[in-house]
Amino acid sequence: MAQTAVILGAGRGARLGSITDEPKCLLRIAGQTLLGRHLHLLEELGVETAVLVVGYRQEMIRDHVQSLQPGLEIRYVENIEYETKGNGYSLYQGLAAATGPTLTIDGDLIYTRDILAGFLSNGHTDAVLVGPGSLDDIECAKALVDPDRRVRNLIDKRAVRPDDAGQFLGEAIGLMIFSEPARRALVSCAEEFFSHPDHLILNWEHLLNVYLREGRMMAHFNDSDQWIEIDTPEDFATAQQKFEASGGPRG
Repeated sequence: MAQTAVILGAGRGARLGSITDEPKCLLRIAGQTLLGRHLHLLEELGVETAVLVVGYRQEMIRDHVQSLQPGLEIRYVENIEYETKGNGYSLYQGLAAATGPTLTIDGDLIYTRDILAGFLSNGHTDAVLVGPGSLDDIECAKALVDPDRRVRNLIDKRAVRPDDAGQFLGEAIGLMIFSEPARRALVSCAEEFFSHPDHLILNWEHLLNVYLREGRMMAHFNDSDQWIEIDTPEDFATAQQKFEASGGPRG
């Protein structure tokens, strides 16, 4: 069970500029912000500490968390150069500030309680949550796995090539869990990875692929479609349809 959750919320979310100029994690679905939903579910499921990686308009996030008065311990890490240091770097910062078994969450993600609860109790200490996805969708973070569902590759914003190791299982939806030894190993890997300036802007999938050359992570597949990463106004509309029709599903 994860002691700590790292929530990535530093980026600007420019593609949502037509509907908000606030951080994406403050989007409201069924009367609740994405961040508020993360924190509520984490507390309910026994996670003790949340490390929030903030950057763009971070004062809004801090004020919102203060207004929520969550029962978890809250720590902040700043990625103030979020326009040149992407979510891979934010992941590195968050993991470096975490302790113990750690869950990581993309801040612009929404999902049901059952999805999170099932992942936290999946039986693997180091795992990537994978949901339904399509090889035809360039935006899909494609998870390629061995027959035993060990993750071999995470393909970010490109088509799968014949020389990519592993078979397509689905989409890595933005939830991962690391044991304490794996957390330390990934932080060490990230220190080397981000010593190369051209790596600073890359998404976390690129960092994970380097780590996976020696590190072991399993894929936990959940066939539910009750989740979505909100990158565009169209994604936001889909999230509203899924999560507001019944008042915001908790199951």
